[in-house]
Amino acid sequence: MSQDLRGALVGFCNPLLDISAVVGDDLLAEYKLKANDAIMASAEHLPLFQTLMDKYDAKLLPGGSAQNTLRGAQLLLPSGSAVFFGAVGDDENARKLKQAAEKANLRTNYMVNKDKPTGTCALLITGHNRSMVANLSAAETYSFEHTKTPENWKDIENAKFYYITGFFFAVSPDTIQA
Repeated sequence: MSQDLRGALVGFCNPLLDISAVVGDDLLAEYKLKANDAIMASAEHLPLFQTLMDKYDAKLLPGGSAQNTLRGAQLLLPSGSAVFFGAVGDDENARKLKQAAEKANLRTNYMVNKDKPTGTCALLITGHNRSMVANLSAAETYSFEHTKTPENWKDIENAKFYYITGFFFAVSPDTIQA
């Protein structure tokens, strides 16, 4: 006897479009970065994202810890088992994230922020090292108000399991407490 798992797994985190490139130590030095470090982007790091796109063979990958975890889980579970919540911009990067989720049959309930772009994460590969620079942008604007809408709250009530990363605690603690 099989169990109905539609919407059984709900996740919350920061959806980010990863921009991955193999770079030299000179780029790390230019942006005052360390190998194998993970930081939040400050104003001095913002040009890095366009530099990667313009000057390197950058790969665009769907990212965000929980979104990646739920995409993987959804590949193993019956279709429609996982639902992801997070905030994105109203832009091409959000559409790329949505396409990757749909390819894995992951349903997304993105809150769309028309004032900020979708968050990105620079993944800088130097030898065997990976440095990460995250620009949360729209992802850090997630609001509990989005969760409380009747259609979204239904997903919360129907879930059997919740996956919430520590990253999301800084974004919307009121959502987590609900």
